[in-house]
Amino acid sequence: MPLPRELDYEQRERLQHWLGKFELELDHRTRTQLSDALAVAKLFEKVHPGLVDFRCYVARSSLALKKQNWHIFNVRTLKRMNMSLSQRDLYRLASGSSWALETLLYKLMMTDDEAARAVGGQELDEFD
Repeated sequence: MPLPRELDYEQRERLQHWLGKFELELDHRTRTQLSDALAVAKLFEKVHPGLVDFRCYVARSSLALKKQNWHIFNVRTLKRMNMSLSQRDLYRLASGSSWALETLLYKLMMTDDEAARAVGGQELDEFD
C-alpha cells in the first residue's frame, strides 16, 4: 500500500499537536533522526506497547542500512498493522523525505484511539 498524498495544513497541525504528547517536534534534527526506522519504532512502541521487537534493529546512518532497517520494520511491524509500504516508500523514508515521514506518522496517529476520535476517523486518500 503506497503512502497517501502529502498532508494538508490542518492535518499537519493536528500531527504536530499529537506529537507534542510525546515531546517531539518535527524540525530538521528530528526529521534526520526519524529517517532511521529505529527512532520511528520507538514512537510506535509508545503508541502501541508490545508491538515492536527491538532486537531486530540497530541504529544506522547510511542510506543503504537505513533502508534495510525500514524493510525490517515494514515486514515485522507495519504489515501487522495493515500499514505495509512499497520499496519506493521505504526509500523515501530512509532518505528523509519530509512528506513521507509526516504521512506515516499521521497514519500512526490515526491508529491512536484518542487522536482518531478527535479527528472523527477521517481517512487519507491514496495515490492512484
